[in-house]
Amino acid sequence: MKQQKGISTTLSILLIALLAVIVGGTLVYKYYLVPEEKPSAGEVPGEPQDETADWKTYRSEKYGFEVKYPPDWKVVDGGVHYFGFDKRDFDVCFGLGCMAPGIVIELHPNDNIETFWLWEVIQEGELPPTIKVIKKEVVTIRNREITKALLEQVNGWQEWYYLFDSPEIKGFTLFSANTAKRDQIVYDLIAEKMLSTFRFIEKKESYKEPYIKVLSPNGGENLKVGDTYNIKWESNGIEKLMIHLTNYSCCSETPTHIVEKIPASQESYSWKIPDYGWGSEDNLKIFMVGDSDSRIQDTSDNYFHIYFNLPSIPETANWKTYTNEKYGFEIKYPDGTKIMDPITGDLNPINSANISMFPPSSLKGILKELVIDIDSPYYSSCPKKAPFVINGVNFNRTDVSGNYVGMETGSIAMEYCTMKDNVLFRLITLLLFSKYEHPPFDETKELEIVNQMLSTFRFLE
Repeated sequence: MKQQKGISTTLSILLIALLAVIVGGTLVYKYYLVPEEKPSAGEVPGEPQDETADWKTYRSEKYGFEVKYPPDWKVVDGGVHYFGFDKRDFDVCFGLGCMAPGIVIELHPNDNIETFWLWEVIQEGELPPTIKVIKKEVVTIRNREITKALLEQVNGWQEWYYLFDSPEIKGFTLFSANTAKRDQIVYDLIAEKMLSTFRFIEKKESYKEPYIKVLSPNGGENLKVGDTYNIKWESNGIEKLMIHLTNYSCCSETPTHIVEKIPASQESYSWKIPDYGWGSEDNLKIFMVGDSDSRIQDTSDNYFHIYFNLPSIPETANWKTYTNEKYGFEIKYPDGTKIMDPITGDLNPINSANISMFPPSSLKGILKELVIDIDSPYYSSCPKKAPFVINGVNFNRTDVSGNYVGMETGSIAMEYCTMKDNVLFRLITLLLFSKYEHPPFDETKELEIVNQMLSTFRFLE
C-alpha cells in the first residue's frame, strides 16, 4: 500500500509539471513569438474605419460644394446645380426618356424655396395627387438633420429623397437615389455614405449663374399682325435657346412655337407677327427656354397683346353692294365677284341664308371666298374665342383652317361669329388652294381683298 501511494504522488507531480509547460509555452508564444499587428496608415486603434477613405472627391468651386463618391463610378455635371453619379453609363438628360443616373444631387439656391414641390415633404404640406409618401423619417448624418422620404409616383416608380435646409445657398439640397438594384448596387446606402462626406465650400465669386431674361416684349406692348418686332433678351452660360408665345386667355396656356436653336449670344430675334387667330384682348407672354437645359428659362413679366386690323378700304365707288333685307345686312364687293347660294346653286340670291362670294383671283389653283352662313341648324352659339369688332359689332374670331377642305386641298380660313336678334351669323374668309398645283403665294396679299369685303359688312338699321 505504501508503494502504490508513492506512485500516485509521482504521477500527480508529472501531470502538474506537464500542465505548467503547456501553459507557459502558450504564454511565451503569444507574447514573445507572435509578430505584433500594427494598425495600417491612418487607422486609429479602437475607432470605426472610414468606408469612404479610398473614394474619389468631386469638388465644384463653381457651385460651392464637394462630395465623395465610389472610385469606380462616373460623375456628370448636368448644369444649373444638377449632378449625376453612377457606376454604369448614363445620359446627362437625367431621366427624360434616357438612362438616368442612380444618384442625383440637386442644389436649390432659391429665395422662394416653398415654390418647389418637394419642399412640401419637409413642411408636411400637400403633395401633387400623382405622388404619395410611402415612408418618411428624419435622420442625422454628419451632424445634419435630413428628411429621408420614399416617394411613389402614379406609375408605381419609387425613389428615395434626402432633403436638408441649406442656409449656405439660401435654399435646400436634395439627394435622390434610385430604388432599382442595378448590378447589385443599393443606391440609397451609397447615397447616405456620400451624404456623410458632403460639405459646402467657398464659391468662386467670378462665377455667374446660367440664366435667360426676357427684355421685350415684357408687358404692356400692343403688337400688330404683319409687323416685324424685335424680341430681345439677355443670357449667360447657355449656347442656344428656344422662343415660344403663350396665350393665357385660351389654349390651356400651351406655348406656340416661334423659333428654336437660336444662338443665345444673338440677344435679338426679328419676329414677323403672324395671324394666330387671337383677339387684341388676349393675354400673351414670351416664354424662353435653354435648348439643352429646360430648367434655364424665363417669361415676360406681364401680358402684352397682338391686334389685327382689317386692311383699309380702298376707293369703293366702283364696288357693288349686296343687300339682304330678310336678314338685315349688306356687304360690298368688287366687280367680277361671283355670288351664289352654295346649297341651291342659285346665282345672285336675294334673301338667302347661305351666301358664297368669290372675288376674282389671278393665280391658278387658288380660290378666294367669303362665306355668309345665317341661322345654320348645325350651330347654336358662337365659340368663346378672340373678340373682334367689325363696324361697331362684336364678333368672336376663330381660326378654322382645314375645316372645309378635301384631302388634296389646303385652306386658310378664319371664322367671325355673332348673334343678332337671336339669329346666328357666321362670316368666313377662305383661301383655298391645291396642294399640288398652286404657285408660291403671299397669304396676306391674297386674302387682302376678301378681308376688305369683310370690313364692309354691316347690319341695316
